[in-house]
Amino acid sequence: MRGPWRDAAQLARRAGTGQDRATRPTPSAAKPPPAINQRFPADDVQPMTSFVLDVRLEADTVAVADLPLSAVRLMDDATYPWLVLVPRLPGLVELTDLTPPQRAVLIEEIAAAERALSAATRCDKLHVGALGNQVAQLHVHVIARFTTDAAWPNPVWGAAPRSPWDEHRRAAFVADIAARLGAG
Repeated sequence: MRGPWRDAAQLARRAGTGQDRATRPTPSAAKPPPAINQRFPADDVQPMTSFVLDVRLEADTVAVADLPLSAVRLMDDATYPWLVLVPRLPGLVELTDLTPPQRAVLIEEIAAAERALSAATRCDKLHVGALGNQVAQLHVHVIARFTTDAAWPNPVWGAAPRSPWDEHRRAAFVADIAARLGAG
């Protein structure tokens, strides 16, 4: 079965101008998209009150914002600007535990987190992943990467000692990301 893009040229047109990140205008230069909760009403994704954040995620992250489906949290490691999205529904382990409409909302929330993190950091690359080998609760990492960071081009896990954020820098960064997500 053919996907929505019939050939590579069409895919390239949909992907944009083909400019590399260094020569593209900054995301903040463009008109910002509407807040995520304005674009995706949460009819099918209302978090349930029985949701409990995993204790390890609670210990390793700080709250940034609540989107229609997910809690957005900042990993408390200033070495890498790193957001974690946690769908606020109980018992989730895999992406397939979400309904198709919930997965669609999660993808849009990931995209919003990518835009916010990219604009705030001017990173070279964004890494997105849902691993779950340390914490089973479904969560998605959105990590800003730089060609100059300690782990580049390898994964960030274990590459450098954890360096907690300075309290004032963390508060400013959280406020910036929350505002970019339309939640601040």
